[in-house]
Amino acid sequence: MRPYLVSLDPGATAVEPGGTVTTTLTVQAIGEGGALTWTAKPPAGITVTPASGTVDVPGNGQAKVQVTLAVGAGMATGFTTVPVEVAGVSAAVKLNVAARGTIEWHHNNAGIGDDTEAGLANFDGIGWSYSAQALAAAGARPGGTVTWKGHTFAWPGREPGEWDNVQAGGQTVDLTAPAGAKALALLGAGASGDIETNLTITYTDGSTQETKVGFSSGWTRPNRSRA
Repeated sequence: MRPYLVSLDPGATAVEPGGTVTTTLTVQAIGEGGALTWTAKPPAGITVTPASGTVDVPGNGQAKVQVTLAVGAGMATGFTTVPVEVAGVSAAVKLNVAARGTIEWHHNNAGIGDDTEAGLANFDGIGWSYSAQALAAAGARPGGTVTWKGHTFAWPGREPGEWDNVQAGGQTVDLTAPAGAKALALLGAGASGDIETNLTITYTDGSTQETKVGFSSGWTRPNRSRA
């Protein structure tokens, strides 16, 4: 079998139920090229266009194909993958199916792992994560709630290893506030010690508010994880 490298860009992205996203399939030949057949194998609820085809890859070169993924309007919020196979080599697009205006749409990091399977999550970028089992024992269960200082937070309904938190990096997080909301409360943890940073809140009328937000360091364990 000739050696080929296969990738999809983006390899992970958020998409709304009923929405579409375009990814680029790249096939790189290592040595001799040729005409290669590729096939997408989407799960139920997702349509891929085109779903298969042929790419002519030059020797030591690459060929690209744009592929559109359409998510059914009735598809539930959560993670799913769409694998693509080329000449026995596989790659996949990871889709975060979520609604805009929700925190799930902005999830970009897997912070909760599983004690029975190392390496599923990486909260801090160096292999430390939280244990799903320990969190559940403490009352933080997927899809449940957590109360802290009078505020009730919706705990992410994610499986271990799925994106379940927002790793802050100066980005804007658009959220739709529930009717009657009077306060913004944040639940988080520092990945490498206690942190404090500036936060800008922009309201729908265009006005802004500057404040500071701080998080204490999270309690984590490398490879295998705990609360």
